[in-house]
Amino acid sequence: MIIENVEKYANRMLELIEDLELCVKYKENFLSRINSLKENFKNKKISKEIYQKRLAGILKGKSEKEWITYYDNTYENLLDEISRLNDLIASQLIPVKKVEKVKKKVKVPEAEKPEEIKKELAKGEILTLDKKTKMRFMKELNIDPEYLKKLIKRREEARAKEARIGYSLYETHPYGKIANRFFEKITLRLTKKYPQFFQKLYNDLKASGLKVLSKTYISMSLFSSLISFILVSILASAFLKHPNIIVQIIRGVIIGIFGGGITFVIFYFYPGSVAGQKEKAMRAELPFVIVHMAAVAGSGAKPISMFTTVLASGEYPSLSDEIKKIVNYVNLFGYSLTTALKTVAKTTPCVKFKDLLDGIVTTVESGGSLKEYLNAVADDALNTYKLERKKWVDQISTYSDLYTGILIAAPLLFMMTLVILQALGTTTLAGLSIKVIALLGSVVGIPALNLGFMFFLNIIKPK
Repeated sequence: MIIENVEKYANRMLELIEDLELCVKYKENFLSRINSLKENFKNKKISKEIYQKRLAGILKGKSEKEWITYYDNTYENLLDEISRLNDLIASQLIPVKKVEKVKKKVKVPEAEKPEEIKKELAKGEILTLDKKTKMRFMKELNIDPEYLKKLIKRREEARAKEARIGYSLYETHPYGKIANRFFEKITLRLTKKYPQFFQKLYNDLKASGLKVLSKTYISMSLFSSLISFILVSILASAFLKHPNIIVQIIRGVIIGIFGGGITFVIFYFYPGSVAGQKEKAMRAELPFVIVHMAAVAGSGAKPISMFTTVLASGEYPSLSDEIKKIVNYVNLFGYSLTTALKTVAKTTPCVKFKDLLDGIVTTVESGGSLKEYLNAVADDALNTYKLERKKWVDQISTYSDLYTGILIAAPLLFMMTLVILQALGTTTLAGLSIKVIALLGSVVGIPALNLGFMFFLNIIKPK
């Protein structure tokens, strides 16, 4: 059984080595084409229009640096997979449970027969190779010893970094603990009695990516509402004086109830707001992610490699959480790729990303060409992205005219009107002096209007 596993891992390693060679060839071919095109343009063998057209055909919507980064990331991922298989082979040859019982190491000389190796492995002994045998294996696999040392050092540094960073699905927060202590039972009763009311909150929490359990979040909202009720009631009773002390307290309690209700409403709709902002950011990154995935699919890599490569690039922070879920479902939980895609599609806040995942599932299950599908979707996504940007530019031109009329021309006319009124002998207007009105308009009014306009543009602008 051990030998069979080792052979399986070794065959897979050979496939990955072939993929490495292909990756290197693709990168060399890409650089060769780019350099040749630049050389022809530099020597004036082709016109600028032809150069730009051919360059666009090679780059396919990405920059030269992005392609080089993609090839490098793919190369690194393949090396990591080879290293992982190497560890698996080592774990097969060196069973962890039997290491403590091993009293001697079996050195296998170069001329040792496989049957003898099998016997020693069956005994649970640690198998080591002499230096001569190691060098022979490395020579047969065409592995440079210096390069192997650098690779091992790099892997050790990466593992040390991962150990420093650590990983956890949820971190228990002290505030959540306190809220659960007081309101956990009430939360369970409420969610059981009014499941439809809390269903939207559950969906928004899943879509928002907030790392908090739904039960804890509801307990936190109830606990925060109680604190808000107490504080607002005390402050309202203290500052809103009334001759009758009972009326004063009742009024404070009513205002406190209003404040607690607002707090609960804020907690209830906050995950939906976060999910909406996340959806906008994901929609803005999606065209470039699709192009990236189409490039990976075009290289002949496995479908899961599309997501691991995109995740490893670190260039798409808004989509990284959703892609990380897919990779974890496959690599950690053992889901098939289609099952992982369907699971993530159910909870993602971005409808377009959901459509993309559903399309990939349909293409994979029907045996279609994933490369052709992603290329078609990438072209459509880029065209839509360009149209949206063009529409935004047209809107900006309209808003610039409004800004000129309302925030430049109108204040000037307002100030001229005040000057004319003062020249005519009018000293007050609506109970305020002309000087006070001019001072408030220039110090408060105009800056407030400009800040409001900037805030408006920041809300409506695309990501």
